[in-house]
Formats: sequence, C-alpha cells, structure tokens
Amino acid sequence: CQVYDVGHDPKGDNFKINDDKTVSDQGQPDIAGLKNKSSLVVWRDERDGQLEIYGQIMDTTISFIGKNFKITQFYKKIYCRWPAVSASDHGFYIVVWADNRKGDWNIYGQKIQTDGKFIGNNFQINETSKENCNHPTVACDPNGNFLVTWWSSGKGNTIAVHAQYFNKNSKPIGKNFLVGDNNTGDIKQIDPVVNIDSNGNSIITWLDYRNGEIGRASCRERV
Repeated sequence: CQVYDVGHDPKGDNFKINDDKTVSDQGQPDIAGLKNKSSLVVWRDERDGQLEIYGQIMDTTISFIGKNFKITQFYKKIYCRWPAVSASDHGFYIVVWADNRKGDWNIYGQKIQTDGKFIGNNFQINETSKENCNHPTVACDPNGNFLVTWWSSGKGNTIAVHAQYFNKNSKPIGKNFLVGDNNTGDIKQIDPVVNIDSNGNSIITWLDYRNGEIGRASCRERV
C-alpha cells in the first residue's frame, strides 16, 4: 500500500497490509474509506490453506486498528475470489465476493462496522445457486442502500450481468435483475463496475461481446 497527499505526492514508503507469518499468496485487493473515520482494505488470502477473504481496518493516520481479520464465515474447504468493498456515509462498509461454499460459485456479502465488527452474518446475494456467478462489485447510495452487480453463466454460452439492490439493513429491494438490454442468444457480458452519485443515480458498465465485437456498454438506473 502507498499513501499520497492531496498534491499527489507520496507520504512515507510502501507498507504491507497482510500480517501473516506464513509463505502464502494474497491477491485481488480493494479499498474503501470513510471521510475522517477509517479505511477498509480487503483481499483474497491463502494463509489457511484455502482461498478466503480477509480485511484490515486503518484509521485516518493509516495506523492499523486491530489485526487482519477473516470476513468469510464458512471454515471448511472453501475458495473465495474477487472481493470488492464500498463505504457508506451511514458508517459501515459492505464487502462482496464470489465463493463456492455450496459447490457452485455464488455471490456473498458482509456488512462491517468502522471498527471491523460484523453487522449480521455472511449473506447470499444471487437468488439462483445453479449458475456460476463471478466478479461482483458494489456501491452505496446517500441513504445507506447499496447496489451489487456481477456476471453469471447460465445455459449454453449465455453470460449476463445481473444486479441486486439492498436497503441499509441489508434486506433485498426487489429481486435480482438483468442489466443489459441484449439478453437473448449467445451473449457474453463480463466484468461489471457500478457507481452511485450523490443524488442516488447508479450507473453500471461492463464488457459486452455483442455483434461479435468487444466493447464497453453502460446502463443507468435510479436507486
């Protein structure tokens, strides 16, 4: 990790986030911060012999609050990947990732306080467990609601981008929905990214292989 000041100049040196003493792989980091409060770094971690999601809270001086902590709660053989995190102005973080605790790849989430304590337990985001779901991203709106997106492979060669709204209590608002407007035939939509503006409008972008070409498409929704 490297900190930069408002003038884009580095403050201090590179420093390591993971605190394990073993020879293990870490990867796919993401970070989100709350103004004048804290930041949360999340990543995929193999220190326990399986791929899980870990996190570390840092205060405004970039000092660690506590130690690295495990975000995934399923402790048997499990593989997790592609963590993403977003910070809510209502004083919490929401972390999402893909894991195979049920055999297929599903999208899970966890709400976390600014001190690293869990709010509730891991919860599944996609409604259908028979599809392989991957690469989730998440964004929070000004009211504490949040929107999660991911891509999932269905029948045949279909790979489509899905999304789900949640309220500030992590309860679904409506059901999972398709994001693209080209959802029939041999479709391939991957790598979605979501953002929500200060008015609660959301925009999702993704890579789309429609018409035999690769391009970046977008869809605008209102939270």
